Amino acid sequence: MSVREGLADPPIRTSAAPRRGREGIYMARRIAVSVIGSFRKHYDEAKKAAFVFDRANLAVLSPPVSSIVNHGADFVRFETDLPAMSDRDIQDATFEKLFRSDAIYVVAPDGYIGNTTNYELGRLHGRGIPIYFSDVPRDFPVHVDDSQVVTPDELTELILSGQVVAHRPRKKALVSADVVVLTIREHRLHVLLVRRGKEPFKGRLALPGGFLRADDETLEMTALRELAEETALAGFHPKLMDLGVYSRPFRDPRGRVITKAYAAIAPDLPEPVASTDAQSADWVEVEDSLAARLAFDHGSILNEALERTRRSLYRSPIALEFCAPEFTLSQLQSVFEIVGRAKLETSNFRRRMLNPDSSFITAVGKTALIPSGRPPALYTRRADLPAKKRTTPSLAAA
Repeated sequence: MSVREGLADPPIRTSAAPRRGREGIYMARRIAVSVIGSFRKHYDEAKKAAFVFDRANLAVLSPPVSSIVNHGADFVRFETDLPAMSDRDIQDATFEKLFRSDAIYVVAPDGYIGNTTNYELGRLHGRGIPIYFSDVPRDFPVHVDDSQVVTPDELTELILSGQVVAHRPRKKALVSADVVVLTIREHRLHVLLVRRGKEPFKGRLALPGGFLRADDETLEMTALRELAEETALAGFHPKLMDLGVYSRPFRDPRGRVITKAYAAIAPDLPEPVASTDAQSADWVEVEDSLAARLAFDHGSILNEALERTRRSLYRSPIALEFCAPEFTLSQLQSVFEIVGRAKLETSNFRRRMLNPDSSFITAVGKTALIPSGRPPALYTRRADLPAKKRTTPSLAAA
């Protein structure tokens, strides 16, 4: 079985101070090496090779320095593998390490490498990563030159003398934009979601979004276009706030897709109407289990947007984005309680909101129209806020 590991690096992976190579070449970073092979048969040999590389101050990304916990199984698992991870998850995590390596060393005593190592070499072939072997491999369809058969010490010499250089092709990636739109409906926090009409994740809930298209289109324009195409919110021209970039490998089964996420908040938004590739569109109440039901990594994006919005409630005017241009203190308090998920003491809240040194609001000078009783005063966003408080900050900095 081949090398694999959990998401956490084993102890020998810790960084070390840069040093001079044997030929006097100063190394700005540690060269990364991974060792693969049939660990069901040759894990001891793999650990010995890894020790040689680590002793030379090379970064050994794989294999883990650990113990096999399922001897005899087709897919070897180590103590460092997280129990909750499937075999596929572990293999994907390992490939992330292999693809980041500057060189691959294949432990192949008597030429045996095994089926899984053959599969790994097939995925590594063509990526420009130098591959070396302890012995000439048997049943390997690609020609192996004599110069590729070396001992761990010989490979270390080649690396430290600068003779091993990886020429990797550039990785092409698609770019997309996704939007988290939040509003309050019927005294509950809601998020705008679409139900996908296409694979992947056909029928699953997802955030509105899509791929960058035109040459002159910015990602902000992509986000607004996709929002309009998939949900058709009439008259909605949101102010987008940055959430961040999401680039985790394998986040999209269609290939390498990097997405820029935005957040938008507004009050009294209309019902959405699905169009283009969306099967349906709707406002969905935000609750704890919602994120787990979303397609791609949209659950993580939603959770990040919610967490940053809640953290920003008292240090920015973000709560005002949920309000109409004019509002009462009771309406504003309701926003804080719904978004922050905590009941507030009214007198303390009023005192804090009306403190001229910290408040984001000011009285309008008129009252709200109500059927009976004393009409409450109306407030609006202060026009004289200090520069750092004048606008809702980027959520990426929250």
